[in-house]
Amino acid sequence: MSEEPESKDVETSVPESDEGPTPESVESLAPEGSGAAAPGSVEGPKPGSVDAKLGVNVFKLDQEPHIEIDLAICRTVCTERVCLQVCPADLYAVNDEGDMTVNWEGCLECGTCLICCDEKALSWHYPRGGFGVQYRMS
Repeated sequence: MSEEPESKDVETSVPESDEGPTPESVESLAPEGSGAAAPGSVEGPKPGSVDAKLGVNVFKLDQEPHIEIDLAICRTVCTERVCLQVCPADLYAVNDEGDMTVNWEGCLECGTCLICCDEKALSWHYPRGGFGVQYRMS
């Protein structure tokens, strides 16, 4: 008998106190210029904003990444690092050693990075069944 793969449910909604979202929760979740309330305010993301819509999604995390970067290609061939600009979830970064990293756990599964990586440095597939982003309507 096979065991079910281990997963973690991650809620991305804004944590609330009895009076509503806390200033710290709004500030930590919303990138600058995203339509979220100013730091120090108790308001959440503006209704209908991208942050408000993405905030209701649930991520079921797998132990296996569904995106892997071929660092040898990134170091030697890739000069533009397009994935830093095209990912709508802003998951790609350059670490202190100058290598590309990806936070695959927050992936929206759109495939934009795979399409834009002309150097073929990414190995990308959808997460295994039962894992990944679950889009919710608000």
